[in-house]
Amino acid sequence: MGDTTLTYYISDPNPGSGNVLVIQLDKTAVAGSQIAIQIFYSTQQTSNALTWLTPAQTAGGVYPYMFSQCEDINCRSVAPLQDTPSVKYTYGACVTVEKELSPYMSANITTVTPAADANYTITCFIQQVPIADYLIAIAIGNI
Repeated sequence: MGDTTLTYYISDPNPGSGNVLVIQLDKTAVAGSQIAIQIFYSTQQTSNALTWLTPAQTAGGVYPYMFSQCEDINCRSVAPLQDTPSVKYTYGACVTVEKELSPYMSANITTVTPAADANYTITCFIQQVPIADYLIAIAIGNI
């Protein structure tokens, strides 16, 4: 299909499962074919899957600590995924954090590079083994 911007919309929310992201393909997909779609999105600190500890709640007492708990259906508050154990995903992510902090994910680190702002680093991850979304995890802190 090539690089193209697809039409999409977010349906009315379902109180039990959240919003539905509907993406309209630019042509008919053939059964058995694979389609790659890249989605850029952001989430909020108030996501059900994220827990934030203040610096006072950590051993070092200087930096905050954030970790995820995507079970049972909380991953949908972090990423636009079909939140069901019957669907497995590979994923990649790049995380920008203050250089004193270490990000970890349920994936392999591929690169760590300085950000444009010298106070930050960018750590990229790749998970090539398909996993259920409730296994997607992230933790960031001074470990």
